[in-house]
Formats: sequence, C-alpha cells, structure tokens
Amino acid sequence: MFRRVITVGIEAGAIARDPMMGGDGKRLVERVAPPPRQLALPNDEQWQAILAEAGRNVGYGGRGAGWLIRFLAYTGARLQEARGYSEHEVRRLANYGGADPQQATGVRKRDVDLTRNMLRLYGKGGKERWVPLLAEARELIEEIFAARPKMKADDRLMTVMECPETLARCCKEAGCQKLTHHDLRHFFATRLIEMGIDIPTVAKLLGHADGGALAMKVYGHLRMAYLQKRLQNLRFNTEAIQPQAMLPSSGLKSNIEATETMSELRALLEKVLAAQSSGRQPVIDLKPTAAEAKRAQRKRLPPA
Repeated sequence: MFRRVITVGIEAGAIARDPMMGGDGKRLVERVAPPPRQLALPNDEQWQAILAEAGRNVGYGGRGAGWLIRFLAYTGARLQEARGYSEHEVRRLANYGGADPQQATGVRKRDVDLTRNMLRLYGKGGKERWVPLLAEARELIEEIFAARPKMKADDRLMTVMECPETLARCCKEAGCQKLTHHDLRHFFATRLIEMGIDIPTVAKLLGHADGGALAMKVYGHLRMAYLQKRLQNLRFNTEAIQPQAMLPSSGLKSNIEATETMSELRALLEKVLAAQSSGRQPVIDLKPTAAEAKRAQRKRLPPA
C-alpha cells in the first residue's frame, strides 16, 4: 500500500522521487522479510472444543460465525471465496481494476450441487473450480438450507463476512493456538494429507495453479511424516511379506488372481469417479469380466 501511495504521488507531481531510493537507483533501506509464523493446528479434541464453542451462537455473527468457521475448515476455501467482498471492499478494489463479479459475491446457493455432491468456488482472477464435498461440509450446507428455507439461488451461503473475535474465543476455550481464517485452510489441507491424499490433488482442491509446487513447499514435511508412519511396518525382505494375509478373505489362490482383482477394482473406481464428475449416474456391469472368466476356467481344469 505504501509503495502504491508513493507511485500515485510521483505520477501526480506531488513528490519528485521515491524517498526510499538513492540517487544511484538503489534502495536506501533493504526490505527485511518477517520471520515465518510457526503454526500449531488443533488436535481432534481441541477441534471438537472449537466446534462446541462456535455452536453456542454467542457474540458477533451468532450462528453465522460458526457456519463460516466450519465452512472454511471443511472446504479449504479462501475467506474471499467463501463470503465474497463487502460493498466497502468492492469500492476500494475499483481503484485497482475492480473485483471479479463472480468472486465478489462469494458462494451462492446455486453454487452448491448436492446431487453431484460438488461445490463451485471462484478463486483468484475469477477462476472457477468444482470441489467434492466432504461429509462434514455437506452436513453443514444442509443445515444452512434447513435454517434458511427462503434462500434464493443468488443468495450468499455465508451470512457474516468474517469472525476473528469468535474464532479467537473458540481457540482460547479449546486451549490451542489462536487461528486466523486462513489457518482453517491450512487445517483442511493438513487433514487431507494426513488421510493419505497426494499433494497434487490437495493443491487442485485448494485452487493452486502451479501443479502442487507451493503445496509441496508448505505441506511436504507432513507428507514425509505420513510416509514414515506407513512404512514403519513394512520390510524390504520380500520373503517376510504375506500377500494373502493382506487381502480380504475372498478365496484368492495366487498373486496373479490378487493382481487381477485389484486391477478390476481400480477400473471400477475410475468408472464411478468419471461418471460422478460428469453428473451421470454410474452404471455397474455385473457380467463376469475377462479376468473372472479366466479364473473360473482355471478352477474347472483338472490338476496336471
């Protein structure tokens, strides 16, 4: 903001040059980056305490503040993506090229597709993205719809623009570090990584356009911690591995059958996900696959 004021002053002829620049064109004072903030996210017990305090519907915003806290944590949306811009912010942004019309209004009722279980968000530059709804996010949206039965398609989903006081009070009651609205976005990403979601997918859900480079820098250590936890019980010696014990009791007799079954399951999952993303009802073909037919034929053949 300070640099913008200086630029406007120079263009208007109020000042001759930037006072922070010397005659040789070099800065007189070097910019010092602030130290990185060490973020400690709440554990499961603390998060439940935050939700309980937010659900009391006290303070500024009432239940709307609790809705905003849960929405940011369960969708990973930026604050501006969730609630849009206030009239004051729109007027201020008009001096810098204006705000995107879609992003300015935030999430509206028509941006929610419960049939497909998807939510539309407008990120930086008004870029549209659809993200799947977690179970908690869907429950929250259904709760909002039930509490506001007269909502129109263009009505905002969030009823408050921000809730820093409520969020600070909730964190104090839970005994955890004070969180900001943006910290809830980190909370969302961290939980996904802890559940085993790969970082490029998390980056896509967050609306990053760099393919996961920034997410890898921010959350890469979490992914490594997750891998270390998963690798603790694995052994490099293949003789010690018992593939049959790791699979469900389905009568599989060999590694070949196990591989064929896993390939079929992956193909079925990809088919269902593709149908959901296009808004179609997935059709499951119950006829025996080629692999199943081969297995049945092998079982019928007499031993050599």
